[in-house]
Amino acid sequence: MNRPRQHAPLRHLDGPGHSLHTRREKRPAVSFIAVIAVTLAVLPLSACSDGGGSIIRSWLLKQDGVEKVDVTHSNCTFLDGDDDCNTVATISLSPNTSPDAVCSLAQKADKELPKKKRIDSYSATLTFTWQYHGTELTLEDHETPIANTASTEKNPSQECEMLNTAAEYTGEEVDKISTSSGRLEINRGDVDKVPDNLFTRAPSPDKEVGTESWDSFKLNDWDTTVTASSTTAVSEPATKKLLTEITQTPGPSDRSKLLIFFQLGGYQGESSESEITVGGLGGAPLVGPDTDAAAPVLAIAMKQPKISKISLCPSSKKGSSMDNCIVYSKKNGSFDTDSEHSTGKTREIYEAAKKLS
Repeated sequence: MNRPRQHAPLRHLDGPGHSLHTRREKRPAVSFIAVIAVTLAVLPLSACSDGGGSIIRSWLLKQDGVEKVDVTHSNCTFLDGDDDCNTVATISLSPNTSPDAVCSLAQKADKELPKKKRIDSYSATLTFTWQYHGTELTLEDHETPIANTASTEKNPSQECEMLNTAAEYTGEEVDKISTSSGRLEINRGDVDKVPDNLFTRAPSPDKEVGTESWDSFKLNDWDTTVTASSTTAVSEPATKKLLTEITQTPGPSDRSKLLIFFQLGGYQGESSESEITVGGLGGAPLVGPDTDAAAPVLAIAMKQPKISKISLCPSSKKGSSMDNCIVYSKKNGSFDTDSEHSTGKTREIYEAAKKLS
């Protein structure tokens, strides 16, 4: 006959190391160890959460002329199983800090930041901004390699050359200028005439890395942008004359969408000819611009021999006023209105423009 199993009284388990309380605590301890193991296993993935941004920020704040540093974010991508973290920092500098001082600071960062320990970032992208002669001046996206395998396509000497060029255009009449090793962008705000020092060329045309300029302003309700990336562009006097004449045309009754985008020369010097887009010319998206507003613009643009393409665009209540454009392309030295893309509106505007020439 089987006897029922007898259980030891609970008091027999009260000795050291044998209490129910102790036994029950061992399970959480095992779970806690497991959590630690999992945490350690994923630590390389979470190291990018800061990426050493606090270390980079601390170092920058100790440098002369630095007033404020914002570490905006650290991104991680995983390429071939490796972490690739990038820290992005915006550095506010003291007013009228010289361009040479900014270049020196950027080069110092390139030299010293890679020596810092516990920076997990693969690289750091630094943007410097400050007031210079009444203009907000910005050096954008300076790349500082941190890891031994990190590299950058940016050219420090070209970056400094671009910054010094930008500084020459600062003044109370210019709102903002931003630059990098490949791009110079001037924003003048409202003006009362086409600027005398309008930028109409590539900033550093002889460099291996191509450069481009963007010069923007608003004149007589016309938002105007001139961009150049080559030396074979329309001359500065011809560009200024063209823009002056277009901004003096009557335009449509609603002038809120008027814009001019003038690309001088082909992109990166691919062509010596230029293209101009004029938008906000009234009319309707599916019909085309208003003839009375578009014809004077076409008449002016056709006089410039270096322009190979003219786009005239209607106003748009939604989206861009550079859509649904009527395009005139030069063929054999003259603008073609007989292509398969031509419409009755295309020819109507063209005939009206010829009468104004």
